[in-house]
Amino acid sequence: VLRSSTFYSEKYAAQRRTSAYLALRFAVGRRFAVKTIHWADRIFCISESHRDDIVRTVGSAASKVKVSYPGLTRPDSAASLRKAGRAALVESLPSELRAKLAPLGSEGRKVILNVAHNYEHKNLGDLLQAVTTLAEKDEQTAVVMTAGLSQSKGPSERARQVANTARRLEERGILFDLGPVPKDVVWPLLAIADAFAF
Repeated sequence: VLRSSTFYSEKYAAQRRTSAYLALRFAVGRRFAVKTIHWADRIFCISESHRDDIVRTVGSAASKVKVSYPGLTRPDSAASLRKAGRAALVESLPSELRAKLAPLGSEGRKVILNVAHNYEHKNLGDLLQAVTTLAEKDEQTAVVMTAGLSQSKGPSERARQVANTARRLEERGILFDLGPVPKDVVWPLLAIADAFAF
C-alpha cells in the first residue's frame, strides 16, 4: 500500500535539493520505490492523482495499480450530532475553538469545511481562490480549515501568497483557520458544515 507519492511524483522529483545529502537520499529512495512497484503483485494507493503519478513514472505498472479511498470510522456519538443545532455544536467545542467559531453559531451562514495539513501540494491556495470568488457573490459563505495557513511561514513564494490570502479572508470574517485540531473535534466540525471540501 503506497500512501505517499514523494519518490515517484515528477513534480517532486523536479524540485531542487538544497544539499548533496538530500539529493542522494531522494535518488536512493526513488530507486527503491520504483523497484518496489515492479516487484509488487498489486498496488493500492489513496487517490487518482497518486495513481497517475505511479503510472507516469512506471508505465508498465498501470494494470496493477488500484485506488482505494481512505475510509472513515464513525463514532456512535456522531450519528446524533446532525440533530443538534449549529449553535449547540459550536458550544460543544473546546473553549479556544468555541471562541474562534462563535460567529458561525447562527444558522444563516453557509459553512464549508476543509480538514487538511498545510502542505504545498494540497492545492489549498486554489481552494482559497475559489472561496475568494465565492465570497464576492455571497458574503454569508464561511470556510473552516484545519491547516494553519495564516500562521504559515513557508519558504516559497507560493506559501507566502497562500498565507496572505488566508489572512485577508480571516480579516473579512470568511475564513476560520483553526490550525491542527484534535481528532475528536472533527465530527462536530463535520456536523456544523454544510459542505466538505477535500
